[in-house]
Amino acid sequence: MNMLDQASTAQLAKLLSQLQDVSVNFGVRIVTAGLILMAGRWMAKTLKRLLKKTMGRANVDPTLTSFACNIAFY
Repeated sequence: MNMLDQASTAQLAKLLSQLQDVSVNFGVRIVTAGLILMAGRWMAKTLKRLLKKTMGRANVDPTLTSFACNIAFY
């Protein structure tokens, strides 16, 4: 191997190492974002169900119940 091939190989190895680091960091962020999204949706659904039950027991108008539940979810 000549000196130019050795330099190219070293640069390629360095580039691949940096790419691996970026990929791992990005992957962790994606997984974290997915977990936050799932937890948020679960909490929103739970709040919506709780509000619907509470308003149903209080004999609130069904239209208002539906509206309030949708607002609470979003």
